[in-house]
Amino acid sequence: MSRRKFLYGAAGVGAIALVAGGVKIATSNSEAKNRQVASLDVPESSVKTLDDFELIEDYSSHLRQTASFDLPLGSLVFASDDAVAACLIPTDTGSPLARVGVIEIGKANDPVTVIENPVGLSEHFEIYDVRACSAGIVWTEANILDGTWRIYTATLNGTKAGPSVLAASGDASTDTPTLAASGSSAFWLVNPKAVDGIVKGSCALYACAFGTDDAQEIHTANKNSPTPLYAAANGVSFAARSAESSANFELLYFGAASREQEDSVVLPAGMTPLSVAYGPQGFSFSLERIYNSGGGLSQMGTYCPINDTRGGDYDTAPWFRFGRTPSAPPCWCGDFLVVKSTYAVALANLKSGKYFTIDVDDGADTYGEYTATTGAHTRLVTFTSIDYKPVNAEKTQVCRVKIWSPAS
Repeated sequence: MSRRKFLYGAAGVGAIALVAGGVKIATSNSEAKNRQVASLDVPESSVKTLDDFELIEDYSSHLRQTASFDLPLGSLVFASDDAVAACLIPTDTGSPLARVGVIEIGKANDPVTVIENPVGLSEHFEIYDVRACSAGIVWTEANILDGTWRIYTATLNGTKAGPSVLAASGDASTDTPTLAASGSSAFWLVNPKAVDGIVKGSCALYACAFGTDDAQEIHTANKNSPTPLYAAANGVSFAARSAESSANFELLYFGAASREQEDSVVLPAGMTPLSVAYGPQGFSFSLERIYNSGGGLSQMGTYCPINDTRGGDYDTAPWFRFGRTPSAPPCWCGDFLVVKSTYAVALANLKSGKYFTIDVDDGADTYGEYTATTGAHTRLVTFTSIDYKPVNAEKTQVCRVKIWSPAS
């Protein structure tokens, strides 16, 4: 399973150990049929790395753990705001395969089940993916036998969900959509499915208010998106092909309230992002390959402007690169950019030039600690799968969830 598939959420967190090692070098392709467009142009001299930052050994004065609890092994956790996080929890029965729980992050309580069974259980649908914010919850139910999918939403009041409402449905001609929850709306991104390695058609971004069926198409782009859809604090971000050149991908941010494009930047031709986030500095994105062009943005890793560049000139901004193989989208906790390292989770203060990594429990799976949070928030949620048998002790098989807050 590739890191790209891993980032798509419920499809593969448990299989991160299957990620192949090695670094690929990609050749940018901006030949005929694609006219040149203005794209992000950052010189190497404008990019800082961890070599320019100071490591903080004791991070207790910067970040504190406020809660920790265990879920069944194989659970997945998704945090889109500071109020709640959604959990996809495996059952111990053949059907349904999973249920949905909600964690109230501020109260640091164990999750409360809000969806016990899929709406389409009698038709062989299973809950496939879920996202939530304080206003509502959105989830996908899929029938793997025929490739059909349905998207449902419900309002959310604490840990109490309103009635389930069908917002959209599709068949095997598309991939199962990726989801986001932000503001008072559910969002989903639909990609056309590749046939014999060829993608035809367009990807489309949709939105609707929680608990309604008023789905609105708010953006389309040629072929498919290379990234999943991610929630920001007040909107959603993803990448799509530029309308001016099919050789260029464009980073896009849509406001949750306006449902309109509020920021964008075009990447150099041939460069394919793995993930896109949006926060206090504007766009942050990751690359899983090394490119032979692209200036200061040609290396593998996660990139983020050091200053607030939202809606501004990304070319002239100083940038930071976290030069580890990306396996999760970046996010923010207080003043820190949060990046998934190979095994641990790293937090970097781009202004002070300091960073640290949080501890990983003994017995953690090969991917170590993983970030559940997307967007910029005052709390950080992480989790790890632990399947461990200490000497002279009982075996531990859990998904351990941790909640963190800035120490000051």
